[in-house]
Amino acid sequence: MSITGGESLRQAKAIALDTQKKSWRDQLSESNSQNLYRIRLNQRSSLDLQLKNTKSNTTVELVQDRNRNGRIDRKELVSRSGVSKNQGTGLRTDTLNQGTYFIRVSSTADRRTNYQLVLSTNPVEKNSTAQRNGWSATGNSKSESEYQPVRRTLGGAVRVPGDTRNRDGGGNTRNPGNSSNNNNNNNSNNNNSNDRPVSPSRKESPTRWNGRFLNRTSGNVNDYKTYNFNNANAYADLGSRGGGGKRVARLKIDYGNRGPRDIQNDNFAMESWTRVKLKEGRFYKVTTKSNDGTRFYFKDYDTDKLMGELSGDWRDRDTSDAAWSQVISVSKTDQYKFFVQYYERTGKSAVNVTLEEVKPTGRANTSGGLNLRSKASTIDNSPIRMLNSNETFTIVRQIKSSNDNNYPDWYEVETRNGRGYVAAELVTVDGAGNIVALGGDNRNSGTPNPGRGRDDGGGLSNPIPDNNTGNGGTVGGGSTGGTDLKTYSFTTTIPRENGAFKPHLDEILSPYYHTTSYKSYIEESALKYDWLQPSVIAAIGSRESAWGILLSPRGPGGTGDGGHGRGLMQIDDRFHQDFIYSGKWADPRENIMYGIDKVLAPNYNYLDQNTNLQGTELLRAALASYNAGLGNVMDAYESGLDSDSYTTGRDYGWDVLDRAGWFQLQGWV
Repeated sequence: MSITGGESLRQAKAIALDTQKKSWRDQLSESNSQNLYRIRLNQRSSLDLQLKNTKSNTTVELVQDRNRNGRIDRKELVSRSGVSKNQGTGLRTDTLNQGTYFIRVSSTADRRTNYQLVLSTNPVEKNSTAQRNGWSATGNSKSESEYQPVRRTLGGAVRVPGDTRNRDGGGNTRNPGNSSNNNNNNNSNNNNSNDRPVSPSRKESPTRWNGRFLNRTSGNVNDYKTYNFNNANAYADLGSRGGGGKRVARLKIDYGNRGPRDIQNDNFAMESWTRVKLKEGRFYKVTTKSNDGTRFYFKDYDTDKLMGELSGDWRDRDTSDAAWSQVISVSKTDQYKFFVQYYERTGKSAVNVTLEEVKPTGRANTSGGLNLRSKASTIDNSPIRMLNSNETFTIVRQIKSSNDNNYPDWYEVETRNGRGYVAAELVTVDGAGNIVALGGDNRNSGTPNPGRGRDDGGGLSNPIPDNNTGNGGTVGGGSTGGTDLKTYSFTTTIPRENGAFKPHLDEILSPYYHTTSYKSYIEESALKYDWLQPSVIAAIGSRESAWGILLSPRGPGGTGDGGHGRGLMQIDDRFHQDFIYSGKWADPRENIMYGIDKVLAPNYNYLDQNTNLQGTELLRAALASYNAGLGNVMDAYESGLDSDSYTTGRDYGWDVLDRAGWFQLQGWV
């Protein structure tokens, strides 16, 4: 893989580590004498770093910016190793604390120097023997300590150190003089207290898939009620959570016709879990396309309380069979443990499970149609219009009414004419059968309660309100169909008549340096995301380039930040080279869309899944990452610092929201 390292800590290229060796190729030159890379260890780990195939004298260093000043100070050097021409070198450690580290590769050669960087990592656990703090350029030094790297075996399984007890094919421990089966009538959620748990040799990480395996027999391989994963035959780190974008988590394993090492090829069971963040009112779909059976359950991450189970596709099946899926919702926004149970009978072994956020489609389950309203209530709220019984719409989220006891549950929906709200019990969700509510009752499409007031089409005398209803709609085809989900109201310290920002607004509405307004592009981009308002995008462009006024030359084709920032949203040419080389950055619409879709939105989704931030604090952190990078914002979060700690002026997120409040005063709601 080819990458381009950064020239400073702020610009360091992020590298994702794995237990398997990964390699990257890069180069140094006379004008670029050093490259910097950022790595993150989510737990205490060993690290193996090798530098290969270099033709010049090169130095590789591992550093940690302990005082977080963005510079490499003398006492922040962890280890260094030099390499002579045509030779390789390496840095190895058996124990390195959780945190962010930087790798610096440098050379004094006056010509281009190519090299290959090879990295791998393994988590370590307490109460074992290893080198603790010492770094060695050769990796030969050893000393006594309380930590030991996890000993992995082929296929990802981990043998339990010191576990010499004899196990039968059912995953049960045979105790001398006792022929009873202690696993009878045990399920995975309520293990028999007489079983003595065997701890894994690694600390399970909530950001990764943590697997446990049992050898079973052909007669009990799919009898999950007798599984006891506290007495597992092997443990495994099955990789990262696999989230990104709308995908919350993914577990994908293919053992072929073999099982993991220390596990038989056929008739074995697995349980794996990872931590996920699920939000109240959102919908998520669990999908499996595995060989053989899979089932699922969720627990509260803090209390370990069982929140719900899904029967899944618990049968002998093949990956070529149709996928099984189920839509779920949760009763509260929280962190959850997502468990996957799997069994393999014979033949090929493969697990392919995805948990993703979805917006299902629905339709009215009443013959007379369905009222679309501007808020989640029938109280003092005239309908916007009637949805026909065969008209489909997208369900954006599920909410509770604040004052309607007859219809407490509502969906916010997006129709072909705009958004609005419909009573949930009058909706059939397409392809979902029923939505399983974790921690609550299943939400079936159902039928209206005859004792309640009607909210189907039969109760609608005039589907289009007049101009005085105050419901947010307009007469005729221009109706927006209700209120917007994006209800953040940002306070601002900027007076409404502030003269410094008015030119920014004028340049959006009637650009001096472009032929058409930027406003439609801003609104188009904001509509893709239920957490983003046009006023926020307007504020980003104001901060970045004053909507082109501060660029050279002025306008959407100008540059800033020493020539590295391109266009209205200042896309950095050092990190988005494909987009820059395409030439699209000078197009206002392409520049705005790229800044939101490829920078801000992915950062927002990552922070949403990997932190406890919510609401405006989550949005502010995402804005900070637009300026300082996602790695710096995560560093700040994990250190208990403000999300703006590493931004320009240490105020980027606050400043953008301050400007967004000013744009709202100008009517950008």
